Amino acid sequence: MKIRVGKYILRSDPYCMWIDEEYEQKNGKTAVKRVAGYSPTLTTLLRSFRQKKVLSSDAESLDELIEALRLVMTDMDELNKAAVENDFRRIRG
Repeated sequence: MKIRVGKYILRSDPYCMWIDEEYEQKNGKTAVKRVAGYSPTLTTLLRSFRQKKVLSSDAESLDELIEALRLVMTDMDELNKAAVENDFRRIRG
């Protein structure tokens, strides 16, 4: 599986799932870094993604942390929706 959701790419092999993030390097080229994974289920993958995003937040107040959490939850919803839609496409053929 390889599903693009904004700057994120939800990937899998027969054994696990992970999330990569595309970003632009200083030289203008696009690169990819792993931001969560290798998880056996979508649930554990999204939980890991949320935890890593919160831990890497630059928040300096509770309000900023809440906003960071809101943004992470929005990203998680989009990743989950894309994964479910991908499953339905595969089932329908």
